Amino acid sequence: MNVSRLFVASPLASGSEVPLDEAQVHYLRSVMRRPDGAPLLLFNGRDGEFRATLEGRGRKAAVAQVGERTREQ
Repeated sequence: MNVSRLFVASPLASGSEVPLDEAQVHYLRSVMRRPDGAPLLLFNGRDGEFRATLEGRGRKAAVAQVGERTREQ
């Protein structure tokens, strides 16, 4: 499975939880067809790039559980 790379405005740190907005959830679930538990790469232009996992919070809501950093900014 390919890993989706996604820009988020929130600060990123290992072990944190990043809320995803409705457009991001739609993109991941409906366009890219990513299920709960799917791997993601998150970046925000400040903290670098981090591995993350998609976690559903209902039909139109989800968060990303942030893992380790993969790249420095």
